[in-house]
Amino acid sequence: MRAVVLGAGGAARAIVTELVLAGAADVLVANRSIARGEQMVAELARKTKGPIRVEASRETYRVPPGTDLLVNATSVGLYPDVTAMPPVHLSDAAAHLLVADGAPNPPETALLKMAKRQGLRVLACYLAYAAASNSLLLVDDAGDAAGPFAGGMVLTAARARFKTANARRAEWDRRR
Repeated sequence: MRAVVLGAGGAARAIVTELVLAGAADVLVANRSIARGEQMVAELARKTKGPIRVEASRETYRVPPGTDLLVNATSVGLYPDVTAMPPVHLSDAAAHLLVADGAPNPPETALLKMAKRQGLRVLACYLAYAAASNSLLLVDDAGDAAGPFAGGMVLTAARARFKTANARRAEWDRRR
């Protein structure tokens, strides 16, 4: 599975980590600030030993052909600026591309609307954190619980276990 994650902040860090730990074959981080992206990717690649790379996305980002999953992990499109969309071009995307957006509000972002218009599958990621279990629930556009690889790319269970940042860092440190 080949994934592209837009952004290099905290949400992107968590998503990239989970993709690598779930067995993604290639994870590309596209970020406006190449320095910030390189720093995050270097740390995560060292700690997870995963296939993570970075590239700058200063202008409209063209999703590479063959990409299986595109995740927006930026703040673009969040309330109150719900009409904003990350500068991404989906015309070259493979027909099987799954487009996901980590924005919890609005439920259907401008990116997801554009992807649907182009006939692509979408996954609205309502992040529902359960304090007691530290679990991450992903809900697809039909309102059903779904793993991050829904729609034929079933690599994980419907409810992905999620650890706090401190617990994850401790786990990485043990792996070194």
